[in-house]
Amino acid sequence: MSQQQMPYNEGGQRGSESTYKGYEEAPPTNYAPPAPWEMGGQKISGLGMGHGITAGQRLMLAIASIFAWIIVLFGLIGVVIETHPQNWVVIPVTFMMILLTVFLSIINYVFSRVR
Repeated sequence: MSQQQMPYNEGGQRGSESTYKGYEEAPPTNYAPPAPWEMGGQKISGLGMGHGITAGQRLMLAIASIFAWIIVLFGLIGVVIETHPQNWVVIPVTFMMILLTVFLSIINYVFSRVR
């Protein structure tokens, strides 16, 4: 059997010249990433192409909305019970729940429309 020897230089690289120069070269100083409007041909999502969300996705959104509403409701009730506030605190808590209800209703309406 014969043994082949590769010549090594002091830098530990094989041969007289390195074939990979990825980190050895300095990065260009005049590089700027392309602006968003210069990146043509890229689509962000399928919703812009006329495809609506599926019935399962709409159902999941409705369930998640109800779950979020219940968590906020019980969270506010828990804060009210723990802090023993005055009677007028019912008004802002009710207002926050009405705002959350309207917000979740709008989200569900927008995503539930059939396209």
